[in-house]
Parts: sequence; structure tokens; C-alpha cells
Amino acid sequence: MFPGISTVVRIYISSAGDIEPQDIYKSRVDNLLSESLMIEVPLHEQNGRPMAYSPGQEITMFHFAIDGSKFILPSRILSRVIDGVPLWEVALPPSDAIQRIQRRNYLRIPASLELSLKSLAKKNHFLARTLDVSGGGVAFTCKTDFRIDHGERLACWLAIPTKQGMEHASFIAKVVRVVPPKEEGEQQAISLMITEIRELDREKIIRYCFDRQVELRKKGVL
Repeated sequence: MFPGISTVVRIYISSAGDIEPQDIYKSRVDNLLSESLMIEVPLHEQNGRPMAYSPGQEITMFHFAIDGSKFILPSRILSRVIDGVPLWEVALPPSDAIQRIQRRNYLRIPASLELSLKSLAKKNHFLARTLDVSGGGVAFTCKTDFRIDHGERLACWLAIPTKQGMEHASFIAKVVRVVPPKEEGEQQAISLMITEIRELDREKIIRYCFDRQVELRKKGVL
């Protein structure tokens, strides 16, 4: 319900007339206090400019939970402090003021990311490129030289690009679909369902999917 330390939050200025806010700012939780959050200075999602500091300004924050649910928190800017880095203190609302939008399925986004895989039953260890990714699984293509069976369990390491560099998420996944190539020389397509993953790693994937969706929409792809 409440974002934890290091959770990415997005912020926009509250306005009853804005159904779809145009300016969304991105921040990260530095500390969680009893009635407030300490967050990094919010930066505009598109141009990277810092949000104007205005004490008392009413804002709306939202973040995504591990299960894909979206939590919307009404808040306001309280103060600005320097604790090694500049931070903003923003108010925490009462729990009954928080809106939860539950998602039955994780957001799935087309993406070509490097994926390292190792079979838990065989000695196969190979690299592949993803077709799409989500917080619940990935699909990828690889050569038919690698024999992959339905139900097989694989240890996976996914390379996730960010503005700061490269992150990695590791997880165990089960093969739920194997699509053989239509023509000789083409690659097979494999779909995986994540069965074991740390919450932090799943959050990395969900965060990437959200950011990638924003990027593709700006390009008119989605």
C-alpha cells in the first residue's frame, strides 16, 4: 500500500480537471517516516527537468506493487532538506484515502533484451534475445540446437537497460510453450512463466515495462 525505501514513485500536480495528467515526474523513496516520505527531487519523465518546489502544493503519487497493482496516494509537499543529497518531504495520506487499482495480468511489452538461461535438469547454458517481457514471464527465441521441453525449469538472468546503466534480474521460470520454427533455419520461440523471483528483481522488470510502455507510446507504436 505505502511505497517502501527505494521504491520508484511517480508524481503529478493534483487537479480535478486533469483526467490524464500531461506532466508526470519520477522519483525514488529515500526514507519512510511515520507520517511522511523522504523522496529524491522528482524529475520530469520526458525532459528530465526537476519539478518546481512549492511547499503546500497538493500532489498525487502512484507506484506499482509486486503483483502489478497500482496504488494512488493523494499527498502534498511539506519541506526540502539536504541530507547528503537534496530530498523532499511529502505527506503520507491515511490508508483509507489510498486507491488501489488491481491488475489481473502483468503489463507485457515487446522488447529485445539479452537473456542468459541455464537448464536445471540439463547442462544447457545459452544466451537468447527476448521477444517480450512482463513481471510474470518472458518470451524469447533461440536456435533449435538447444532442446527445450515443455515444463522444463530454467535459471534466468535478464539484462535490463536503465538511464543509469544496466541492471540484472534473476529468476527461475518454467517453460509453458514451445513453438517450433515454421521454416528450416529459423529459430524456435519459447514462452516462460516466472515461478521464483525476489521481489526486488520483479520490481525491476515491472519498472522497465512501465518505462518502455511510455517510450513506445511517445513513438506512436502502442
